[in-house]
Amino acid sequence: MGRYYFNLFNDHETIDEEGIELADDDAAREWARREIQYQAGESVKMHGHLVLSHHMVIYDAGASQIDTITFGDVIAVRD
Repeated sequence: MGRYYFNLFNDHETIDEEGIELADDDAAREWARREIQYQAGESVKMHGHLVLSHHMVIYDAGASQIDTITFGDVIAVRD
């Protein structure tokens, strides 16, 4: 288990100062994907649009960057 931090860059910059305990890097990536899907839905509700380049950066407890996941990485846009 380790602590992971998730900084969100969408219409506002949100820096995660608390983090959450997760099993490993893969669990952190999965948590980020679910959170981005939620945030994307909220963005559409509040602003009426979605910016696929908005993203979340994942850091471990040592402040090493684990990954960056964009909204476009986890959201499918269909006709």
